[in-house]
Amino acid sequence: MPEKYSRQRIYFMDEVRGFCILCMVIYHAGYDLLYLFGQHWISPFMTVTTYLQPFFAAAFIFISGISSRLSRSNVMRGAKLFFIAAIISYFTLIFMPDNAIRFGILNMLAICMLLYGVCEKILLKINRYIGIIICAVLFILTYNIQMGYIGIKGLFEIPLPETILSTYDLYPLGITTSGFTSSDYFPLMPWLFIFLAGTFVGSWAKENKFPKFMYTQRLKPLSFIGKHTLLIYVLHQPVIYGLLYIIFAIISALTP
Repeated sequence: MPEKYSRQRIYFMDEVRGFCILCMVIYHAGYDLLYLFGQHWISPFMTVTTYLQPFFAAAFIFISGISSRLSRSNVMRGAKLFFIAAIISYFTLIFMPDNAIRFGILNMLAICMLLYGVCEKILLKINRYIGIIICAVLFILTYNIQMGYIGIKGLFEIPLPETILSTYDLYPLGITTSGFTSSDYFPLMPWLFIFLAGTFVGSWAKENKFPKFMYTQRLKPLSFIGKHTLLIYVLHQPVIYGLLYIIFAIISALTP
C-alpha cells in the first residue's frame, strides 16, 4: 500500500544516536583500560560513566524503537541483527570467556525488533498515549527485576519465587542467578518497554509531526556516525583492544 505520508529524514535522531554511540565507545575504552589492562587510574572516570551509561543506552534504545515504527520489515531487520549479535556473543564466549557478552544490547534490540515485527498489527491498535503510559509504568515496575523483585524500591516490592530466581536460562528476561556474568548486559526487562515506548512515539515521526528543528541537519559528523552505528558497534571493541594492546606492548618494551 502507498504511504500516506512522504517521510522526511529526522537528522536530530541521527545526531543523538551518533552521540550515544560515541559515549559507548568511550565507556568501553575505559572498561578495557580498567578490567583488561589493569589501569586503575581510570576508576574515577568509570565510576561516573557507569552512572551515566543507562541514560545514553535508554536514548539509543528509544530511538531504535522510533526507527522500527518507520521500518518496512522489522522481522527482517531483527533477524539480521540477531545473527550479528549471536556471532559477537559466540566470539567473546570462545576467545574472551572472562569478559563474554551474554545478551548484550544488540541481542536485546534484535529480539525487540522481532517481537515488534510479529506483534505490530496488535500494537498499532493501542492508542499511542495509552501505550506510552503503559510502557513507562512497566519500565518502572521491572527496573529492579535483577534485584529479585518487581515494584518500586521502598514503596512496594513483590519478590519473585525462588524457583524462578534459581533458573539460569531466564537471564534474557532480566532474572539472573548468582553465577551469571556478562560484560554487556541489557535484558528485555526493563529495556523492552523503552523500545516499545519509542515505537509509539514513532507514530508522530511517521506522520512528520516531530518539531521542525529535528528535520534539519546541524552536526554532520554526528549525523554520519548515527547512520553507521551498527558497523561502529561491531568494530569498535576489536579496534580499541588492538590499539591498547599495541600501546602497552610498546610501553612495556621501552620500560627498562
